[in-house]
Amino acid sequence: STDSKQEEWVVAPAPPLYKKRQVRAQVFGFSVTQDDIRAWAEAHNIPEEDDYYRRQDAWKAVCSRLPRNRRDRRLTIIHNPMTHSKQSMCIVIGSNLNAKDMERAQNLELIKSLYDAIDMGKRPGWFYVSQG
Repeated sequence: STDSKQEEWVVAPAPPLYKKRQVRAQVFGFSVTQDDIRAWAEAHNIPEEDDYYRRQDAWKAVCSRLPRNRRDRRLTIIHNPMTHSKQSMCIVIGSNLNAKDMERAQNLELIKSLYDAIDMGKRPGWFYVSQG
């Protein structure tokens, strides 16, 4: 992974606050695809076994690195057009659902700490919450 302390971080612009019909709900966080989990398992020496169980073990290990505080530990399924299923998991930092969540999405300290904790080398972004 890249050392986040030596890089200049620029947070992506936030969408407008969620207002039911006018603006769709979005989350800001790290998208995690099945391929990301496979690569993480390989990089972190998760024992090889059935692919499904290896991914499950890797996902549990990634989640164990997240903050213990319930309010800081959120996951959701997002719309991801770059994947076969059009969906992936997202480790959520903030959202456009309220002003407090919008602030969290701009919190560089929180972003960098999660980036370092999950150790995937991916930058966070804004994603639509999956509708199905």
